[in-house]
Amino acid sequence: MQILLLCPNLLGVSVLAGPPVTALAICPDGQQLLVGSQAGLALLSLPALQPLQTLNTRLQQIHDIRFSPDGRQFFAVGGSSGERGVIEVHSWSNESEVRSFEVGDDLVYQAEWLEGGTRIAAAGADGVCRLVRVESGAAAIDVTEFVGHSQPVLAIRRLDDELLLTAGIDQTLRLWETGTLTTRRTFNNHTQPVFEIAVRPVRAEERTGGRVAATAGADRTVRLWNPLQGRMLRFARLSSVPLSLAWTSDGELLIAGCSSGEILTMSAATLQQQRVQQLQGLRIEELLVIPGDQQLIAGCSSGEVRLLPLIPPE
Repeated sequence: MQILLLCPNLLGVSVLAGPPVTALAICPDGQQLLVGSQAGLALLSLPALQPLQTLNTRLQQIHDIRFSPDGRQFFAVGGSSGERGVIEVHSWSNESEVRSFEVGDDLVYQAEWLEGGTRIAAAGADGVCRLVRVESGAAAIDVTEFVGHSQPVLAIRRLDDELLLTAGIDQTLRLWETGTLTTRRTFNNHTQPVFEIAVRPVRAEERTGGRVAATAGADRTVRLWNPLQGRMLRFARLSSVPLSLAWTSDGELLIAGCSSGEILTMSAATLQQQRVQQLQGLRIEELLVIPGDQQLIAGCSSGEVRLLPLIPPE
């Protein structure tokens, strides 16, 4: 059964307005939210979404934010279009401690922590992916490039300790071995650029070979994959372009935010749409599910952040 809510009951909305929200991250204490855009880095309270402070950054554009596995630091990635890609590593306990790494001559679109927080894998607008050592006290920047995509790489996500998934403008999804930085598999099912990858949370009964990932494409499809088995499991064609994806913590539901303002809640087993919320006149640039699976955070093209209920399908 599909539930359509044209005017969802908002639980909260930020007072921010300006450039589209392009990055979101829940802080380790669960009481604050980091928001990234061309306006910089803002810290909001949760769940009230009230502005608390702005954080120092030299990034002209911010495209991704992620906390390290131990929660002691976070990165913000982006840079200047056509000029340089930049990874900023911020200390969470010391606001003034910021390390900056220039990587390549174009934007970094997305990144992922590896090796317990000592390296960052970054996806570049120049079509190159990079593995960057970010340990404190390093004498010089240590960057290893790995190339396979023929056009800008928009998404990079960690499948497990030894494997990465990447995707981008060239319509392909690639599975990489982090040890050798070689492509294990390439998938060509999407017929237009791929905007996002979301790896399903590990489930108790799931072995490494059973890990599932979702992708969102400009071809208006959401696709589910078992990358290690080399299989596309299923796909759903949507009425508008999905731009962002998020999983519930149990991996049972996949949420897609779309260019039309729709937020679709789908069953992972079937990709059937079970609930639709509509934020009219907005693009849903970013999505996060708050731990507990009862609430959803949407970053919008208006520069606003909205808190919505995530009600399980009836």
